[in-house]
Amino acid sequence: MMNKKAGIARYALFGLLLVGVLIVLFLILGFKTIEGFNVVGDVELCRSSVRLASYEFKAFKIPGVDLHLVSKDSPVNIHCKTQYIDLKKDTIPLAEGNVKLGSNKDFNKDKLKQFVFEQLATCWYQFGDGQVAVQKAKKGVDTRACIVCSEIIPDKKFIEGDTKLPFLKDDEKFGNIVLDDLYTDAETRKNSAGKSYLKYLTGDGLDLQDAASYPKREIQFNKPYFVVFQVMDRRVAKADVDSGIIDCSVGDKRKLTGDNANEVGCDKNGDLDGINFGKVIGVDNEGTISVRIVPASGVTADTCKRLI
Repeated sequence: MMNKKAGIARYALFGLLLVGVLIVLFLILGFKTIEGFNVVGDVELCRSSVRLASYEFKAFKIPGVDLHLVSKDSPVNIHCKTQYIDLKKDTIPLAEGNVKLGSNKDFNKDKLKQFVFEQLATCWYQFGDGQVAVQKAKKGVDTRACIVCSEIIPDKKFIEGDTKLPFLKDDEKFGNIVLDDLYTDAETRKNSAGKSYLKYLTGDGLDLQDAASYPKREIQFNKPYFVVFQVMDRRVAKADVDSGIIDCSVGDKRKLTGDNANEVGCDKNGDLDGINFGKVIGVDNEGTISVRIVPASGVTADTCKRLI
């Protein structure tokens, strides 16, 4: 009997060691260096911790011992920092580097739109590109859990213009530029992998309608904006699953109102100051996940029951 217990203990110890090795491997494989420096980027650290937190460890079957197999959620918590981005005077941070805006209104508008989609894509990437079980939305539980990926703060000179840039007319000042037709732009603008942002930010390859059928949303960087990732218990009919979610509707594009709209980050009228992408999660329609950019004032107790 003692030998049998000792054998079980050895198997259990082996299992724990193997789990530890798996965690270390996940961390090593998930981390990347940035621009040649031996530092772990906050984005990659977040993504790696999300992968680990979503991993389900299963008990090992011990030969000759009648034990039930059990599943155990990962003990790892996510480690994701909010990025604080200051838009100062005439410069915006893009993947290609810091880009200076100037007197060309079309150029400025294009670069500001690119900035918007890169921020949304970075947030979506951190949480597994919509492919990772970040958090299971439990039936009957209000899981309006929001994580603020980035806070974008334009300063006064960016909004109102700088005295050193007297050539800008009122409608050319960076805080006055209206970034319109954003869903249409998301359909045609592609990320570094050659995929449209519309497909990438809704889980890749969903059967989406033409962007022209979506509401015409716009953004002006004349106030602070938040990029938010959210998990929620918003269920849909099985027939609607392949359509994902976008904006203030679920699945087949029926507009939501009231508390149903609040669940997906919109106001009670089913409107949104900003843009919202997402997808249905779970084989049994367990809920939805979304990523959106909205004014800071749009992150309220109605749309986010709790901030993580």
